[in-house]
Amino acid sequence: MVKPPPIRQIDRAMKGGLGVMFDDTVAAFYTLLLIAVVKRVLG
Repeated sequence: MVKPPPIRQIDRAMKGGLGVMFDDTVAAFYTLLLIAVVKRVLG
């Protein structure tokens, strides 16, 4: 699995369940951003 740079640092800095949840939240934001960009470009 490839993690974008800020997600990797968050994963390493925050240990335990909170780190996993926050890591997933940031990854979900990236995914939503990517979907929005693709939708905007492709119509």
